[in-house]
Amino acid sequence: RPFAYLIASEFFSQFSMNLFNFALLIVVFSVANSNSAVAGVVLAFTIPSIIFGIFAGVLVDRWNKKTVLFTTNVIRALLIIPLIFLHTNLVVIYGVTFGVSVVTQFFIPAETPIIPLLVGKPLLLAANALFGMGIYASIFLAYAMSGPFLAVFGQSNLFIFLSILFLIAGFFAFLIKSDKFKIEPKGERVVLSFKQEISDVLKLISRTKALSHALFSLSLAQIIILILAVIGPGYAEHV
Repeated sequence: RPFAYLIASEFFSQFSMNLFNFALLIVVFSVANSNSAVAGVVLAFTIPSIIFGIFAGVLVDRWNKKTVLFTTNVIRALLIIPLIFLHTNLVVIYGVTFGVSVVTQFFIPAETPIIPLLVGKPLLLAANALFGMGIYASIFLAYAMSGPFLAVFGQSNLFIFLSILFLIAGFFAFLIKSDKFKIEPKGERVVLSFKQEISDVLKLISRTKALSHALFSLSLAQIIILILAVIGPGYAEHV
């Protein structure tokens, strides 16, 4: 049951986050009729991952994962509220997008590491597969429904809906319970300083060719996707 709650929380959180990102591209283009304005949205939700990604991961490793999942979903629900009333103001859109993306950097490292605390080792492979299916199903549905939802219900209602979805995700995260959250590892525990842990991560990336190459490929693929996201609304309107 705790794993079922995790899957539900993950689905609603990923669905609302992807619906938020994709719908904002359409909203901003409708407001400014400019690919440059759309690029501003892409930068607003991409820059935090570059600046805070590694730091957030190191911090989340030291925190209770369930608390992180619950808190980040609630904070994102609150951050979206201004867009209900100010969704035509580009400065507000960029600011909210940046804030939501910063909070998401803390949400991401807490998702997968919690799975081994909820299921036994024999079920871990199946659990990871189901978790991955939930993520990609939510992405598919979010991208498919963003345009129709905007057309039918309007922009203000979209942001009300998104805020509610994040709260639902937070509710399911709150329901997750496991005795392993309170169990300390056996034996001596080596605690590195924050600075040392960041240094070790960067050294590992630079010294491990397979890892650095994989990160480069992933970054390049993401750049191509984001370029398509920037030119997509304008291209679709004209063609």
